[in-house]
Amino acid sequence: MSTPSADRWLGRLPLARQLLVLQTVIIVAVLGVVVAITYVQSSTDYQRTTGNRVLGLAEVFATDGIVRSALRGDLPLSAIPPAAARAQSVSGVDFVVVVDLDGDVVASQDPSHLGTRWSFASGDVLSGRAWVGAATLPDGRLSMQAHVAVLDPENRGRLGYVVVGSYSRSVAERLTAAVPDLLIYLGVAFALGLLGSVLLANRIKRQTFGLEPRDIAGLVEHREALLYGIREGVLGLDLDHRVTIVNAEAIELLGLPGDAVGKRLEKLGLSQEVVDALTDARRSTDRILDTGARHLVLNRMPVTTRGRVIGAVVTLRDRTELWGLRRELDVTRHTADALRAQTHEFSNRLHTIAGLLRLGHVQRAQRYVTDVQTGHHQFLKAVASRIDDTTLAALVVAKGSLASERGVELVVDDRSQVGALSLDTAATLETVIGNFVDNALEACAGAPDPEIRLRIEERDDIILIEVRDNGPGVDDAILSTIFERGVSTKATDRTRGFGLALAKSVCEQRGGRVDVHNDHGAIFTAEIPVAQRAQRQVSAQD
Repeated sequence: MSTPSADRWLGRLPLARQLLVLQTVIIVAVLGVVVAITYVQSSTDYQRTTGNRVLGLAEVFATDGIVRSALRGDLPLSAIPPAAARAQSVSGVDFVVVVDLDGDVVASQDPSHLGTRWSFASGDVLSGRAWVGAATLPDGRLSMQAHVAVLDPENRGRLGYVVVGSYSRSVAERLTAAVPDLLIYLGVAFALGLLGSVLLANRIKRQTFGLEPRDIAGLVEHREALLYGIREGVLGLDLDHRVTIVNAEAIELLGLPGDAVGKRLEKLGLSQEVVDALTDARRSTDRILDTGARHLVLNRMPVTTRGRVIGAVVTLRDRTELWGLRRELDVTRHTADALRAQTHEFSNRLHTIAGLLRLGHVQRAQRYVTDVQTGHHQFLKAVASRIDDTTLAALVVAKGSLASERGVELVVDDRSQVGALSLDTAATLETVIGNFVDNALEACAGAPDPEIRLRIEERDDIILIEVRDNGPGVDDAILSTIFERGVSTKATDRTRGFGLALAKSVCEQRGGRVDVHNDHGAIFTAEIPVAQRAQRQVSAQD
C-alpha cells in the first residue's frame, strides 16, 4: 500500500517517469515471486531426480559381489573402498558408505566417517526396506541419501547397509548460481519496461493533449467548481441521449433524480415535450420550455471533437418569476389600454353632448345621454349579475370599453355565470380572456356590424370560456397551429403570435385545454379545472 509521502513524490514526477518507477517496482516484485517459485520448484526437482539417482546406485551397489563377500567375511573389508570409488566416479555422487549390521562405518571415501556409527534415524532401512530422502551428515551438512540393505543371496539375511548420497546446496549457493540468469532476466525486463513506459506515456500524452496527471486533476477540479458554482442548469448528453454531466441546478429545474448520470433521458420521468427539446439535434438558442411547474429558457449546443459530434451541452435558466411578471404586465397593459379607450370614448361622448347643447338641441342631448347611460348600465348590469369576481368583472368592463371605441359590440352571453375566484385563478382567466378578446377584436375589425360574444360559465370544478366573433374566421392553413408561439393571423407581422400561445400555456399548466374552430367566424374555447389547482396548492403548502 502506498503512503501519502510516496504518492506526493510520484505526483511530482512526469508521467513517463511515474510509469517507469511503477513498472520497475512491478518487475522486481514479479521477479521476486518468480525466484521463490523457481527455488521451490528446483528443490522439488532436485530431490526427485537426485533421490532416484542415489537410490538406483545404492540398490545396484548393494548387490555387488565384492560388497557381499567382504561383509560376509570371504574377502577383506579393504576390498570395498576401491569398488565404492569406482561406483562414485561413474555415477557422480558425493559419497558411498558401507555400514555393518552394528551400524559402524566399514568403508567410506571420507576418512572422518570410518569407525563412527552411522545414524539411520531419518529412514527405516533397519526394517529391511530401502529408503531415500534428506538427512543430516555427522558433520552437520544436509544431503540427499539412499539407504539400502545388503542381503545374503543364500539365506536372504542382512549382511550390512549401503548409504549413497549427494550434498545438498544451500539457499545462498543456489541463489548465487542463479544470479547471472536473474540479472539477464532483470535487464531484459527493465529494458522492455522502459521502452513500454515511454511508448505508453507518449500515447497517453497525445490523447490528453500533453497534460500531466496533476494538470488533468486540476482541470477536473476546476470543471467541478465551475459546474456547481454557476446558477444556470448544465446538462451534458451523449449521442445515445444518456446524461454525462449534470449540476445541482439542472437537477432542481428538471426534477431529475440524484443518480441521473449514466441514464437515458427517457428513463428519468420527463415529459415527452421536455425530452424532445433536450434531444433536438438542431442548435437551439433561447428556446422557451414549459416543464409544468417552471418556465425555462433552453440553449442547446452540439459538442464536437476532432470534427466529430460526440454529444451536446444544454444550459437552462429559470424564468418562471419573469414569466409571471410578464403575465401580470400583460394584464396591466390590457387594463391600461381599456381605460385609455374608455377615457377616449367618454371624451367623444362629452364632445357630442357639448355640441348638441351649443346648437340648442337640448332634447336630443337628453335622449343621447339617456341612450348612452342605458346602454352602459345594461352592459355593467350584465357583467355584474353574471360575474361575481370583481377583478374578472373589471377586465370584462375594460374590454367592453375598448371594443366600443373600435366600433365593436362586446356581448356577455346569458349563460355566463361565475362566482368569486382565488387570485391565481382570476389571473389565469384574465390572461386567457384578455388574449381571446384581443384576437377577436382584430379578427372582426372591418366586418359589418362587428360583434364579440363572451361566455364564462362555471360548471362544477371547470370554468368554460368561449369567445365568438363574426369575423372571417381562422385560416385553415394555421388552424391547427394557431396556439403555437410565433403563429399569427397577421402573416407579415413577425413580432406577434405570442398571446394565444401564452393563453394555452397558462391553461395547460392548470390541467386545462384550449381549442378553436370556425362557425360563421372564429370560436375560441378554453376549459380550466379549478378544484385541481386548489388541491395542488394545498398539497404544496403541506
